[in-house]
Amino acid sequence: MTSILSILGQAATRPTADPLMDRATLIVLAGWGVVALGLAVVTGVFRRGSVVGPARLGERHALAPLLSSMFIGVGVWVAVPMFMLGVPTKPAGAPTTAASQPTVAPANPVAPAAPAYPPDKLVTVNLAASLAACAAMLVSYLAMRHQAGGAPRGAGLGLTPTDVRTGVWRGAVGAVMMTWLVFGVSIASEAVYRRVGYTHPKEHDLLRMLGESRSLLWSAMFIASAVVVAPLFEEILFRGHLQTLLAGALGRLGLTATGPAEEVRNPPAFDASPVLSYASPAPAPAVVRPSAVARWLAIFVTSVLFAWIHPVWTIPPIFVLSLCIGYAYERTGNLWVAITMHALFNTTSTVLFLTTRT
Repeated sequence: MTSILSILGQAATRPTADPLMDRATLIVLAGWGVVALGLAVVTGVFRRGSVVGPARLGERHALAPLLSSMFIGVGVWVAVPMFMLGVPTKPAGAPTTAASQPTVAPANPVAPAAPAYPPDKLVTVNLAASLAACAAMLVSYLAMRHQAGGAPRGAGLGLTPTDVRTGVWRGAVGAVMMTWLVFGVSIASEAVYRRVGYTHPKEHDLLRMLGESRSLLWSAMFIASAVVVAPLFEEILFRGHLQTLLAGALGRLGLTATGPAEEVRNPPAFDASPVLSYASPAPAPAVVRPSAVARWLAIFVTSVLFAWIHPVWTIPPIFVLSLCIGYAYERTGNLWVAITMHALFNTTSTVLFLTTRT
């Protein structure tokens, strides 16, 4: 993926005297930490069982529609770059030795390495692939869910327009707490890398191209991809689909918060018509409410996969980032919270990169 911008630990585009580790930066980070921890206490982040939020899948709501739409989305995301770029061709006269190959694998496993195509085309392809995959996942999931009879009231992925208002402000609060932690892990990771002598690229390839770009249009497209499109696509894929599938599957295996299932919060209205049959009434629809253990397992597995697709040297902060976003999603059941946290983190990272690059 090209979207996660774990900049702070990798923004060492300057010489050995890294200003990220100077006294002023550490003081700011410490003050930010006090605010973040205070918000965490007030909002009950450390409360036991706080990860158990609203249910998202019904007891009889099959996992198949969600699984199918996830594979459709990934397939579209893979197919669009292949269609727009074709098979990468080597420029005439280019050497065939290993030295001519890029030394750092691109973050996006689908898009070819930067030397094969101009940066503006890569950004255009990334935007098109991400938007097409988002549309494919949402349309196919809604269509298959409707065909399967829909979901019980109270169940859903939390991506409806009515969820936007609460999702944005909750996501903003969550971003304040999360970004401080991720930046701290990034700085700590960089310190460990230096201590053990591990070297890595100083910045992401696309970030480097962004810093070197003289095209306002291309720069705007990259920023839009990083702070809007990528958070939308990645959260729908990883949190909305993968994490929901994992938590739902574990819930069906018995890891539920209140037994096999929990009744929906808004049962059907009482029917005062006379009873004409002695048949037992149909049971009220139920939703699977996975336990805290099931949700944390889903968050952990999703975060491992999310971090794994990124460059090795970014794994620690990316993993922590995913844990925080996954927790917020499980607690609120609102995908706009996850999208907002992701978007604000990318925005902060991009701004730091652009303002500190020399």
